[in-house]
Amino acid sequence: MRIGTHDLDQRTLIVAEIGVNHEGNFDKARELLAAAAAAGADAVKFQAYYVGDLRFVSPSADPDRFARMQRNELSYAQFRVLAEDARQAGVLFLCTCFDPETVAALDSVLPAFKIASGDVTNDLLLESVARTSKPVLLSTGMATPDEIRHALDVIASAAHTRELHDRVVLLQCTSSYPCPPEQVQLGAMKYLRDTFHTRVGYSDHTLDILACQAAVALGACVLEKHFTDRKTDRTFRDHALSAEPDEFRRLVQTIREVELLSGGEVKAIQPSEAANREPMRRSIGVRRDVSAGTTLTDDLFVALRPSIGWPASDWAALRGRKLLRSLQAGDVIRPADLSEDGA
Repeated sequence: MRIGTHDLDQRTLIVAEIGVNHEGNFDKARELLAAAAAAGADAVKFQAYYVGDLRFVSPSADPDRFARMQRNELSYAQFRVLAEDARQAGVLFLCTCFDPETVAALDSVLPAFKIASGDVTNDLLLESVARTSKPVLLSTGMATPDEIRHALDVIASAAHTRELHDRVVLLQCTSSYPCPPEQVQLGAMKYLRDTFHTRVGYSDHTLDILACQAAVALGACVLEKHFTDRKTDRTFRDHALSAEPDEFRRLVQTIREVELLSGGEVKAIQPSEAANREPMRRSIGVRRDVSAGTTLTDDLFVALRPSIGWPASDWAALRGRKLLRSLQAGDVIRPADLSEDGA
C-alpha cells in the first residue's frame, strides 16, 4: 500500500503531527514544517477546521470552544502553500479534514486523507473521503468495534468496493491528552488487524516516545507523533504531548533501528548465522570405544558437536545398524561408518 511515493510495506510512515500547534500563525506553521522535515519526518500533518463557517463546533452548544478554536484556523490558500513547502522539503503533506467541503477543497494537494477519532461516526465525512478513491488513515480513539465496522462499511459502500486492505489503515489511538501509559493499548493493533483485515498504525498522545517505538515493533505501518518547536511554557494542550525537534529526530532514528531489528514476517536462517549451523548443531557419537561389527544400541549414543556426522534429529534410525570400523569414545558416527540397514 502506498501513500504518495511511500510504500507502507517497506517502512513505517513517520508523521509529524503539527496539527494546530502553529496556533493560527501561518509563518509558524511553515517553520514547524521545515523543522519536522529536518528532523526526519516522512510526512507532516495539519488540521483544517472551519469554526466560523459553522462546520465544526456549535456556537450555542459550546460557545467557549467556538470562540477559542477560531484562532487556530488557516485558509485553503495557506494550506496549499504548505503543501508546496512540503513538496520542496521532500516530505508528504497530510491534513485532517473535518467536513466534506474541506475534503473537496484540499483533495488536489493530499495523497491521503486522515479521519480523526471524533469523526469515526461522521458518515457524511466518511462518504466524502471514500469518494476521492485515496488512502484513508482512520483513527479509532473512543470507538467500539461495532463503530469501527460501521465506518469501514460506509467507506466501502461509498467507494464501491469491499476490499479495504490496500485502502484503509486503522490507527490505534486513545483520545486522552495526554494518554496514561496503562491506557495506550498497543495490543489492540493486533485485534484491529485480525478483525478488520486492514493495515494498522498508531496515533500517539503520550508524553514521550517509548509507545511509538513499541508500536513499530508490533507492526505499525503508520506512526503519528505530535510535533512542536517548544513544549514548555505553552498554554495549548497539544504542545505538552508533542516531540521537540531533537526528540523527534531521536524517534526517527530509533524507529529505523526497530525496523531493522524486526525484519520480515517469515522465519528464515540469516546470513550471519548460517556458518554456525555446523559447529553448533550436533551429530550422534559414541559414549565409549566400540569395535567394528558392533550393533548399535541406544546406550551407546550421545549427541556431540559439530554436526558433521549422523544428524542428532535422526538418532533412532541408527538403532540396530552395525559399524564397519572401530570408533573411540567421543567419535561422531558418519554414514560411511555404517553397514546397510540390518546388515
